[in-house]
Amino acid sequence: MKRILLLCYCFPFFAFSQTLMDNAPKFLHNYIYYNQTSYDRNMGNQDGVPDSYFLDTIPSGLVNNPNGTPTGGVEYVVSHIKGPSVLFRWGFGLSTLSHEARLKFYFDGETVPRISNTLNEIFNIQQGIFQPPLLLNLAQSSGAMASFIPFFINKDLIITSNAGGFYQFNYKKFSTDTSVTTWQPNVTDSVLINEFNNKGNYPKSNLASLQTVQNQTTIASGTTQTIANLSGAKSIEQFKLSINELDFSYAERKVFSGQQFAGTSAFNMKVNGQANNVQLILTCNKNWELANIVTKPTFFRLAVYVDNIFVGLWTVYTDRDYHFWSDEVFTIPKFYYNNKSNIRIKLQKFGTDGKNPNEYYYKLKCDNIITDSLAVLDAASEASHNKVTTAIVPAIPQTQSERYITPENIKLFNKDILKNTFIKITFDNASQAQVYAPLGLFFGTGFNDAAYMQSLPCGNIGKEYYNYFSMPFWNNAKVELINNSNSNITVSYNVGTANNNSSKKETGYFTTQLNSAVKAANDITSYLICATQGKGKYVGTILEAHQEDMTKFAWMEGDDRVYIDDIATPLIHGTGTEDYFNGGFYFYTGEVDFAQSGMCNADNNYYRAMYRYHLYDPIYFRKNFQFWFEKGKSNEKQTTYNSLALFYLQPNDSTYFLSDELNVGNTTSETAHQYTNTNNKIYINKNQRYEGEAFNTYLSKDGYLSQDSVSFVATILPNNEGVQLQRTMDYTYRNQEAALYVDGVYLGNWLTAGSNGFNVWRDDVFFIPKTYTAGKSSITIKLVKSNNCQYWTATDYKVYTLLTENIVSTAINQNKLDNKFSIYPNPTSNILYLNTAYMYDNQPTHYTLFNQNGQLVKQEKLLGTLFNYTIDVNDLASGQYHLVLQQQNKIVGSKKITVIK
Repeated sequence: MKRILLLCYCFPFFAFSQTLMDNAPKFLHNYIYYNQTSYDRNMGNQDGVPDSYFLDTIPSGLVNNPNGTPTGGVEYVVSHIKGPSVLFRWGFGLSTLSHEARLKFYFDGETVPRISNTLNEIFNIQQGIFQPPLLLNLAQSSGAMASFIPFFINKDLIITSNAGGFYQFNYKKFSTDTSVTTWQPNVTDSVLINEFNNKGNYPKSNLASLQTVQNQTTIASGTTQTIANLSGAKSIEQFKLSINELDFSYAERKVFSGQQFAGTSAFNMKVNGQANNVQLILTCNKNWELANIVTKPTFFRLAVYVDNIFVGLWTVYTDRDYHFWSDEVFTIPKFYYNNKSNIRIKLQKFGTDGKNPNEYYYKLKCDNIITDSLAVLDAASEASHNKVTTAIVPAIPQTQSERYITPENIKLFNKDILKNTFIKITFDNASQAQVYAPLGLFFGTGFNDAAYMQSLPCGNIGKEYYNYFSMPFWNNAKVELINNSNSNITVSYNVGTANNNSSKKETGYFTTQLNSAVKAANDITSYLICATQGKGKYVGTILEAHQEDMTKFAWMEGDDRVYIDDIATPLIHGTGTEDYFNGGFYFYTGEVDFAQSGMCNADNNYYRAMYRYHLYDPIYFRKNFQFWFEKGKSNEKQTTYNSLALFYLQPNDSTYFLSDELNVGNTTSETAHQYTNTNNKIYINKNQRYEGEAFNTYLSKDGYLSQDSVSFVATILPNNEGVQLQRTMDYTYRNQEAALYVDGVYLGNWLTAGSNGFNVWRDDVFFIPKTYTAGKSSITIKLVKSNNCQYWTATDYKVYTLLTENIVSTAINQNKLDNKFSIYPNPTSNILYLNTAYMYDNQPTHYTLFNQNGQLVKQEKLLGTLFNYTIDVNDLASGQYHLVLQQQNKIVGSKKITVIK
């Protein structure tokens, strides 16, 4: 039994001396990443609205106690996690009116919840374990309630709520032979708290051993300079850079405290009675969300009085969704201050059609000289000005850190440099650079303007940018700066390296993928963040986008969807773009920067630049990876996207191998796999869509609704590191659960919580540890339906063997070709024919085609009793490939193929 050490509570996988950033490049495929969210099952924008989007509804008093006595009311299940796991990120997008909703956490079959608190108690009072920086309320996160407190689970966790709303629960599911100690109350995760609070500082344990290359150079417009040539087995551990020409004058966030009022605000001010021009300057917050999230008037009006005499109306427009600070000016006619040294100003809310006025700071300027100033909510300042305010309106928050608008010429100059200066890093003489990114995205601050941001891995301190991701290489690395901007730039840089003691099996190359697109209003497709193949670890997303149509802010309604390893269902399916970045309501309180996520660069046209780093929650993949964002709620807005994906990759790794496939409902396939299903079953045949499918593709599938148990024999390869069992199911039926046995040994219960009555096909996976598979060429799998569900459904089972060595070397080293088939023509330019003498007694047969680097390019099952099979290679580039033919528990043969164009 594998045991996770919980002494270092938040890092159960790592040694004591290592940090999140120390472990960023390491491959630790010991869990599967899932989330359970309130996304609209019908692919619309009604996320979290209907009760049907809860995983289940249980009468109060009956949770884990079906034979108990109901206590009145119901509890909505928002998360149900089965088996050794850790819940590491969860949150709600509820409005301030829903803070009294109560959450209950039932661990390991408890009938009395271990946690029972309202959202207000958890996120606003913030006591006990519920404290920043691992917990953020609406004001702190700019619109969301988010928790990063790790909750470890040994057997089971059910979380319920008594109210509706948006929700997200992200968790890691460990292999069944992992021993986990269930979370206990009053455990404070001090290690993780210290890490999150350490943003901006060097975040790894090897600072003393760094060797640095540093210099200053001028790079002319349109030229490229190599700033570092590194050799040996090393790792780039830090990359620091500053550009003298960047203008940060408007990057600083100013902190003011203030309030809203529905009555009057009166105060004394010193004035030069001889001045020709006197201006009252009000520093206010122009965020149209600040006063009221639901109704959004775009102005407030003030009646202005001087010494109790009405002098005019003052209209302040407040329809800005970015850089909220503004100095509004009202000119006081000379008649009202002439020959005076002090005046009393009274501002009174005027009319009912505007929103409540807000005030943060006042200045009185006489002939362009400031004669007096007043800081709102500063007790001494208010007292010295005899300030009296009536009908104060509570606001969230009173104190804000925000920016003034950057003048357009400065912003465009900064953007030209940040967008068009590229960092290019090539490791180990690769034919294509693994890192290629504009400076603004590489450092995470965005390129729309110079901005300040500090996160754990990336950001800037003053004008110096930093990127602390470890970038290992084994032979050499070349670091280049490409200046495609319109300006000559003076660059200071520091490249820090350390020895690389990792093998290529333990990590991959740090890799970026730069994408951009202008998505038209009538484009029904999603925006692609990343698509890659091989074995890897996804660690970060930087996304900038803006909307060409200003009628309504809508592009951020798009859900995030992540597809992993040929699983047709997104294992991660979010509820909105800003939710993924741990914000809410489009970041309605402005720019924020946290250890792992934030929005640090906003502008007009609903422009947002956001980042999220998966350090605490990396996403592993073994074969391929795709990450998409929907474009708005119904693709009605023309939106411009720019993004950078960050991941560690071994592109030539082919250790994730489809070794068998059972087509349930197909007699031939069932017979070949010794499939048994009790007579208590119902045949199904449906033409439906996959859950999460964005393009309305209908697929016809058949299978069974099982009411008892099923079993079958699955082919695997002996040299394995475990097996991943993948099931295609009919998700119409709620909370499908079955006990899983391998060769008669119970491994645990397989639960797929919730349901979807709209798009019913869903893929789910269960990891079988090597303890039960090592050295075997086949295993018998038995699934016994739980009494907690109505049916266990399946249309297909796929069996993936996780190999100890690359499948290409495993197959090619056999260097044989069975005389039962032939391949021709070889070389070929477009079509390859595979001729078989017979199909091996109708046993399942697959071909797999790899390029010369070992990367999988095609894989397909040979159907029926086909004697001649055509393989289309028109889409392949010239070069050599390996074709591997596998049937049942052995590789039948392999052959080298040459494609000539």
